[in-house]
Amino acid sequence: TVTSFGNSVFFDCYNLVDVSLSGGMTSIPQSFFQSCQSLVSVKIPDKVESIGAYAFSGCYSLTNVNIPTGVKQLNSYTFENCRALTDISIPYGLTTIYDSVFEYCQSLTSVNLPDSVTSIGGDVFQGCGNLTSVILSKNITSIGAYTFDYCLSLPSITIPSNVTNIGDRAFSSCTSLSSII
Repeated sequence: TVTSFGNSVFFDCYNLVDVSLSGGMTSIPQSFFQSCQSLVSVKIPDKVESIGAYAFSGCYSLTNVNIPTGVKQLNSYTFENCRALTDISIPYGLTTIYDSVFEYCQSLTSVNLPDSVTSIGGDVFQGCGNLTSVILSKNITSIGAYTFDYCLSLPSITIPSNVTNIGDRAFSSCTSLSSII
C-alpha cells in the first residue's frame, strides 16, 4: 500500500539482494537503491513513470532491468556503474536518456534504442567495454560528448540521418571500431 518514498531510502544497503516494489508506486526517487552492491534483482512496477537520478547507481550485482512503458526519460546516472548489468529492456515511449545513464556498465553487450528516443546525453555508454551491438533510434538528432568513449568491443555503428551534432570524443578509444555508417 506504500506509494511514496523519499530520496536515498535504501542507499548503501549492501546486503540487500532482491526487491519487489509496491504495485502502487509511480516513481522511484533519486538515489533510492544507490550503492546496494549485492542487489541482483528488482521488479519495477508497471505504474512507475519516473526513475530518479542515481536510483540504481553502484548496484554492482544487478543483472537485468525491465523499464516500464510509462517511463519517458532516464535521469542522469540512473544505472551508472552497474557492472553486472547484461540486459536492459528500453520501452517504446521513452524519449530522453540523460548523461551517464549506463556509464561503466561493463557487462552490457547490446542496446536497442527504440525510435521514440529523440535525445541521448553525454557519457551514456562510456566505459561499456563489452558493448558489441548498438542500434540507435532513427529519431536521435544529437550524440553527446563521450557517449561511447572506451566502448572497446564496439565493432561498428550506424549513425541515423537525423543526427546533426556529435559531441567531443563521442567515439574515442573505441579500439575495435572498424565501420561507421
